[in-house]
Amino acid sequence: MQQINLYQPLFRKQEKIFSAKTMLQGAALVLVGMLLFFVYAAWQTYSLENQVAQFVRQRDDAAKRVADLARAIPERSKNMALEQEVVRLRADLRDKQRVVAQLADRRSGNTTGYAAHLEGLARQRLPQLWLTQIGLRGGGSVVELRGSAFNPEQVPQYLQRLSAEAAFNGVEFRQFTLSRAEKTPQQVDFVLLTERVETR
Repeated sequence: MQQINLYQPLFRKQEKIFSAKTMLQGAALVLVGMLLFFVYAAWQTYSLENQVAQFVRQRDDAAKRVADLARAIPERSKNMALEQEVVRLRADLRDKQRVVAQLADRRSGNTTGYAAHLEGLARQRLPQLWLTQIGLRGGGSVVELRGSAFNPEQVPQYLQRLSAEAAFNGVEFRQFTLSRAEKTPQQVDFVLLTERVETR
């Protein structure tokens, strides 16, 4: 038995995947999409250019207002008297700050003042001996006494009486000078320098 296939592939209906119509529709969609994208990009660019132009106008307006204000307000010239006063006051302030710092530093000496020293000197009076100069330095650690006497023996007596004063406790005289006065031969002049001996 013999079979004859009369159904040839040439006579079969072939299905077309992409027809010309479909391809044309796809190309049209791509073209429309690209056109929409370009329109959107152009609109964004136009909007940004408008914003930049607006910012430039605002900047120029602000610069013009600043220039107008600078012309309207005259520049003040420096007052030399005020400048010198400021310099003087600053120097004065620095000096006062140094004094305050020195007074606050307890290492510089006593913090009670020199009243006790002066009271001790005032209590020890001798009839023919007087002081012409009193120097207190280093918070009372160094005392300089200058004076005169008609009786030279009163100077050692004065020193001995001073040693009984509490303000001069621990003070030792390191320099003692006694000389005859040039204008008054019966008078002697003396100089006493003391330094505090540190007690341990």
